[in-house]
Amino acid sequence: MSLPVIVFFLVYLGMALGRVPGLALDRTGIALLGIIFLIGTETMTLAQAASAVDSATIAILFALVIISAQFEQSGFYD
Repeated sequence: MSLPVIVFFLVYLGMALGRVPGLALDRTGIALLGIIFLIGTETMTLAQAASAVDSATIAILFALVIISAQFEQSGFYD
């Protein structure tokens, strides 16, 4: 198996667990650790990693987080 495939499965295993036992990493940290590892081992360049990010999806998710936070502050969820 190639290195990117191994990293892919380890990242998804970590995301399925929600945390890495013994480490203070949540799902976001696990994903970041995976990409940092791939860039650090020169399996993927920084330009390739940047081009893999869909900015429209990130913008929509950011907007939904803001809306959800505003709903929580207003007491909507209570």
